[in-house]
Amino acid sequence: MGRSDKQGLLALSAEDIEWIIPGEDWPLAGTHREHAGLGIYFKRLPKWWKLHSQSP
Repeated sequence: MGRSDKQGLLALSAEDIEWIIPGEDWPLAGTHREHAGLGIYFKRLPKWWKLHSQSP
């Protein structure tokens, strides 16, 4: 993931994956189903990470 190889990461997961991230009021929380849902999650991740990470 550090190389932004989303397709490579999707290739390692089952096509019928169901990835559940618990939480409320958190934009990345929810149930992400199949490669399409996981792809949407990966698309949101960099924006969220940039907004919430700290610089030294």
